[in-house]
Amino acid sequence: MMLPQHEFGLDVVALVGVLRHQDHRSVPEIHAALQRRGVETAERSFTKLLDRYDELLVTSLTNTRRLRRVLAEQGRAILALDGM
Repeated sequence: MMLPQHEFGLDVVALVGVLRHQDHRSVPEIHAALQRRGVETAERSFTKLLDRYDELLVTSLTNTRRLRRVLAEQGRAILALDGM
């Protein structure tokens, strides 16, 4: 699943957020981790990806009504979990 007008899926957004906030990785380390997984991107893209992660996290924690409305309009959601 991708956010509208974004080039990366939510799985990449989630991975970047976890690597940064949970694993405390630097931007070059995150970039290298994504490249090892076959995700090609410029390091400067991480600011946008981290912003999206933070927005999604806050939305999921504070506004479940809005999230339910958006998902209802879409008709479905695909949840991708990696490394479980």
